[in-house]
Amino acid sequence: MAKDAAEKMTDINLTLPYPPSVNHYWQSKCIRSRHTRRWQVVKFLSARAKSFRIEVQARVFEQCGIPPKLKGRLAIIVNQYYGPRDEDHEHSGPAQDIDNCLKSLFDALEHAHVYQNDSQIDELLVVKKRRAAIGRVEIIIKTIGE
Repeated sequence: MAKDAAEKMTDINLTLPYPPSVNHYWQSKCIRSRHTRRWQVVKFLSARAKSFRIEVQARVFEQCGIPPKLKGRLAIIVNQYYGPRDEDHEHSGPAQDIDNCLKSLFDALEHAHVYQNDSQIDELLVVKKRRAAIGRVEIIIKTIGE
């Protein structure tokens, strides 16, 4: 029985670019309806978020081939390597909140069909690592049961 469980476990190792902050993931805009003449707020993915999603899809395909669309419960380890601070990158190293990029990362992995839904994640370990020349995240995803 233990052998069957061990065979069902899947490990996926990915190295991805550093995700955009949740502060830069969504944008909103006020628009006025032509018919009702009322204003409403429309929320949409930012250009940075769309670009990140496309990059994640490409990296997943490059590193895993066809995305596995994992089922069941998942455990994820995220190692964050912060890049240099400049106008194009809001991540500023160890002073940044450790959870600032997780939602955009998990949404991009879901969009890349690595798993069905980020609600499958039962265990999560996030580790801040040293500053790197280029910001990145290294991820290990394991299935831990159905």
